[in-house]
Amino acid sequence: MKYTFLSTWSLQLLAATACLLPSERPGNYSNKTTNNKLRLTARQAADSNATVPQAPPSNNTDTGMPVSPTNRFPCGGSSVPRGVGSVDDPSPVEEIMSLPEIKTAVKALEARFDDVQFFEMPYRTYENRTLFGVRIGGGGQRGANNSSNSFDGSAYSVLIQAAIHPRERGSPDHLLYFVSDLLWAREEGRGLRYGGISYTAAQVSAALDLGIVAIPVVNPDGMAHDQQTNSCWRKNRNPTAASPSSPRSVGVDLNRNFDLLWDYQRTMAPGTMDGSDDPAMEYYHGTGAFSEAETRNVKWVMDQHPRLAWYMDLHTAAQVVLHGWCHDAVQADDPAQNWKNPAYDGKRGTLFDPEVDYAEYMDRADWDALSVTAARMASAMQLTKDEEHAWSSDPYVASQGVLGFGPSTGCSIDHAYSRHLEDATKNKILGFGFEFGEFNFDLSREDCPIEECCPFYPTVSIFNHNNKAVAAGLMELLMAADRAL
Repeated sequence: MKYTFLSTWSLQLLAATACLLPSERPGNYSNKTTNNKLRLTARQAADSNATVPQAPPSNNTDTGMPVSPTNRFPCGGSSVPRGVGSVDDPSPVEEIMSLPEIKTAVKALEARFDDVQFFEMPYRTYENRTLFGVRIGGGGQRGANNSSNSFDGSAYSVLIQAAIHPRERGSPDHLLYFVSDLLWAREEGRGLRYGGISYTAAQVSAALDLGIVAIPVVNPDGMAHDQQTNSCWRKNRNPTAASPSSPRSVGVDLNRNFDLLWDYQRTMAPGTMDGSDDPAMEYYHGTGAFSEAETRNVKWVMDQHPRLAWYMDLHTAAQVVLHGWCHDAVQADDPAQNWKNPAYDGKRGTLFDPEVDYAEYMDRADWDALSVTAARMASAMQLTKDEEHAWSSDPYVASQGVLGFGPSTGCSIDHAYSRHLEDATKNKILGFGFEFGEFNFDLSREDCPIEECCPFYPTVSIFNHNNKAVAAGLMELLMAADRAL
């Protein structure tokens, strides 16, 4: 059965190191430690006297596009974000938004447009930060006295999140510039253009009518640390299981901390995937499913908006649009082959093993919708490329997550899709992972550790191309959602 689903594997090898670098994959991580005696216990981590292991200052002098040292959208000011698709001759963006600037940019959009609503989430991070989000369109208003507690959760059908891995810089910027494009274009009665692809004013209005919920920064602790240290930081900053002698053992990979098959030692075949119980690994999955405040907040947002039907998790850099499943290939013939069936524990993820005939069931209509939408997104993003990027980088492609990156568990898009299968009262959510852009190859050298040379930090040129590509991809997602109504 499964061999019918592996024909695209060779085409996706270009994406095999996105999100994780080759040195970070199993067996290659230089800072790996399994000395349990050195790890901080949960009680020690909660103790006011406990210290978080700190890395020495980074020697990184080339960090790609700089993070803005000033706030271009200060509270109470007149500056409001605007993307590149709603103006005729846009100027290039020269600086990445800082974490405080992202929040004030959302506030500026809320102050400017009636159907934009800032809101906060209930679970505080290890460093006591509050995650925030924004509701856009859907026919909604902010409610009396601009109260974030006054909203109709059923008015929103699309959820887009960014910065679950903070070193993958640019995703909050691209998300906010895109939604600002929608808002400005609607106000001015115009369409949008991103390179070689354009959208009409009617499509802009239809996109906003869907109701969009956005989480610009899923991992604020990690982002603050990454922007302060330029240390190519992927995880959050929870030190519960960290080793005092290993600064990079701090934190949890939030995209391995969702619930679906989180207990990979039991549910997956040995040696098949890149989750880990070792805190020193970049893909350490935490002490339990939803052990982290950040992933609990994402789940909370989904619960608060019961009509959500489409979900996007923004990442970089591989130029590929992914959809589930993350842990095994997809098939639509045998419903018994599913993640809840204990008969297949220890067998999942064996993509190339002819003796284990397992692939994860998915309703064929859902599989078709995911595949077609991912392909449309990839095609639109390819059309945004200028001459430089069209000839110097790989094309955008669409893929099942497992075929693009190998098996993983606890991923965000599988949680989103599985919710209606766990609880029939919940809405079905079709989930995508979006690996936009290309690596900064000037910062990708074998002789330079990632703490000093982070290829996820874009150049100004890469960032500005990505700004168009992400917008086109997200617009195609919204158009798919509109067609499905």
